[in-house]
Amino acid sequence: MSKTYKTGRAVRDFRDRLKAAYDEWGASRGTTPAHFFELMDEAIEFHSVLEREFPCDAVSGPFCGKAAVIGYWTAIAESWEMLSSRTEAVVGEDDRIVWIGRVRWRHRRTLRELETPKIDVWTVWQDRAIRYYEMIDSASYARAVGVPAGQHA
Repeated sequence: MSKTYKTGRAVRDFRDRLKAAYDEWGASRGTTPAHFFELMDEAIEFHSVLEREFPCDAVSGPFCGKAAVIGYWTAIAESWEMLSSRTEAVVGEDDRIVWIGRVRWRHRRTLRELETPKIDVWTVWQDRAIRYYEMIDSASYARAVGVPAGQHA
């Protein structure tokens, strides 16, 4: 069996498990992130496009280590109610798996909704996620959390 075949099979396996985690998370409206935790290395790095524009926001990151990432999911649950999540594609090659979808959330304090495309890039090493990078519409995020335009940096 060639190394390429093993790598390809490992990527497909991780991609399938990741898709199942997103499907369960969406079906539960964001209340079951445990399957994501099972895919993560203890030293995972979690990053978001929000880091730069919202450095003081509890969900903006970065989060280093699985315990910190669990704290991220807790902060999400405290601040947001998931209304829907839809997977459009999960693609992978080499050590990268990309989830492409749409999410809709309601902010618990402002009651404003955030509906946005979402792209998550996962880097995998030895069958474990070691890095995550989330991309969402940061302007829509600012409106949902009640931050005036131009005041989120």
